[in-house]
Amino acid sequence: MARIDIAGLTKSYAGKNAARAVDAIDLAIADGEVMALVGPSGCGKTTTLQLLAGFLKPDAGTITVGDREVSSAKHVVPPERRRMSLIFQSYAVWPHMTVFDNVAYGLRVMKLSRSEVEDRTREVLRSVRMTDLAQRYPSELSGGQQQRVALARAVVVKPETLLLDEPLSNLDANLREEMRFEIRRIHEATGITMVYVTHDQTEAMVAADRIALMRAGKIAQVGTAHDIYEKPASAFVATFVGGTNTLPVTLVEPHIVEFGGARLRVRDDFAATARGPVTLCIRPHAIAIAEVNGDTAVGYRENGTNRIAGTVLRQTYLGDARDYLIDLGGTQIRVAAPPSVDRTVGSTIHLDVPVEACRIVPD
Repeated sequence: MARIDIAGLTKSYAGKNAARAVDAIDLAIADGEVMALVGPSGCGKTTTLQLLAGFLKPDAGTITVGDREVSSAKHVVPPERRRMSLIFQSYAVWPHMTVFDNVAYGLRVMKLSRSEVEDRTREVLRSVRMTDLAQRYPSELSGGQQQRVALARAVVVKPETLLLDEPLSNLDANLREEMRFEIRRIHEATGITMVYVTHDQTEAMVAADRIALMRAGKIAQVGTAHDIYEKPASAFVATFVGGTNTLPVTLVEPHIVEFGGARLRVRDDFAATARGPVTLCIRPHAIAIAEVNGDTAVGYRENGTNRIAGTVLRQTYLGDARDYLIDLGGTQIRVAAPPSVDRTVGSTIHLDVPVEACRIVPD
């Protein structure tokens, strides 16, 4: 295992007016940590992983593993000398080899003794729960089982670092959920430093200790899943992780914004000081559809909530919830309501939002 330090890492691809795929990023990954690189397509996460693996040479910056510099603009240690294993989107298991031989292959290349190859292979197969399938061929396995073989083959050579490039993207929803926890369990058993690239925020939140959220070649925010969800550094982060409603509002005094002619109170921790246009973020599940009994006043209420009014544009029954799209006079927001709350399209409704759920974030 090893600590990874990325400093000023930069990579551009050839072409007219080519933008930087990775734009001077800094990132420290602790020994034994699982770091997820997350972001939309084209944000630079896969390029960063390829730079870590040694497949690409950086234009600037360095990558240091432990006390050894493995990448710079002047020198790149080749992939086979980095003590790293890489798992791709495709399972990349050899179809003509059994499960046992797939996993043992790397040990045989290392020219270990037959007994050590067999012992280490059996041990890893036990850890991924594939012992009973050791003599099967990949064509006889499910997608999840093949991905376990790929994991076992990567781990059995005892790398310092395990790199995973969207390893679950080819699995169905149920298998993806199962394998998220499987990867986490294997990490807890081995303690290997892992760098995990995914566009799936839930996958990252389950598997990783920390998340680096990328956008346009830069790192937008680094933190635990809780930190990024509860304390987003920007509207982009808030929208990408967990989904949120963003409302254009005006800050009229500290912790007070104006929207649609009503004054709303926002939480204290990220309140801006300069008056003027700001962005208000509210998570859909934090909004309650109010039962109005004659009191239709909107704005901040003394019970610690803000009330706003809107019109139902769409509602979808999802079994455990109803997904509403509400028009607030030109701005649309999503509301996640209990399945028992049934409002017709076109009706006017009132929404109650706790002050604690109202957060100002930088644009």
